[in-house]
Amino acid sequence: TCNGVLEGIRICMRGFPNRMQYPDFKARYAILAATELNSSSDNKVAVHALMDKIEFPRERYRLGHTLVFFRAGALGALEEKRDNIVIKLLRMMQGQVFKHIKN
Repeated sequence: TCNGVLEGIRICMRGFPNRMQYPDFKARYAILAATELNSSSDNKVAVHALMDKIEFPRERYRLGHTLVFFRAGALGALEEKRDNIVIKLLRMMQGQVFKHIKN
């Protein structure tokens, strides 16, 4: 009813204001544990494997049929973990470029 508005309110009232579809989640956070995400074709199993690998507490997220639900602040913690890896990779790449330019 009401195009899912009531369902969205119910989910937010339970403490999971942020949500993301499985394909979007897998594309954005595959950098954290790609092997675990590719370990299963079942979205729930793959996401649980990724979250267990990075030691992300299960009480901070829930898995639905089509969405991953996050408690307030949980998505920010995931973004921070992802940003740390991206920055590390960029610095390595920058170092290689500088080394190539210098020689």
